[in-house]
Amino acid sequence: MQQVGYTAIDIANWRRRGQYENFIGYDYPVFSVASRIEVTELVRFCRRRGLSVFSTMLYIVSSELNGIEEFRTRITGGVPVLFDVVHPSYVVMYDGDRIAGKCTPFARDFGDFYARNRADIAEVRAQKGFVPFEGGCGCGCFYVSCLPWLDMCSFSNPYNFKDLSQSSIPRITWGRICEEDGRAFVYFDVQMHHALADGFHAAELINKIAAAAAVAEAYTGGNGDER
Repeated sequence: MQQVGYTAIDIANWRRRGQYENFIGYDYPVFSVASRIEVTELVRFCRRRGLSVFSTMLYIVSSELNGIEEFRTRITGGVPVLFDVVHPSYVVMYDGDRIAGKCTPFARDFGDFYARNRADIAEVRAQKGFVPFEGGCGCGCFYVSCLPWLDMCSFSNPYNFKDLSQSSIPRITWGRICEEDGRAFVYFDVQMHHALADGFHAAELINKIAAAAAVAEAYTGGNGDER
């Protein structure tokens, strides 16, 4: 796993100081925002190129998430910090219904990220027996889950509120892609620590993902052939 860098935030001069000081002491400081978005062009692009919809979606989510500072903000060592880049840490099913965590370093180049992600997933799926959850990039990540079996409208993630580093990591979940009259839709759920972000930022991310999915071929550079 590549090294991650971050900068400590000066709370006294931070524009989120009020929100941070208000929510940091809450027993349950996270909130969730869910919305259904259209992904018709993304699905068509992936089918034309023989690409994984999950890995292509993961690239779009990772790219847009890294463009919003609030999604790169974490609490580490008891203080808020801003990471230079964060990486997707996602769940992979293997050996029947077992699950394991894997973290693929984010790369701006779609082809590079896609190839690494498919290789990482294949590595986990080849395993048998117990595989420990990977802690690869620490809190310099964001958590991703996909439930392709269900047209979900919301999702609740597990949290360890005794660990601020862990509980400050955003959780992104999406469900089954449903096709209706030639169009494709999917629900996205975003959970964040309210001391670090607001509903505005969750909505901003979901809207940006939807906009990127609508131009998936151009967004990925149009060079996403299966590798």
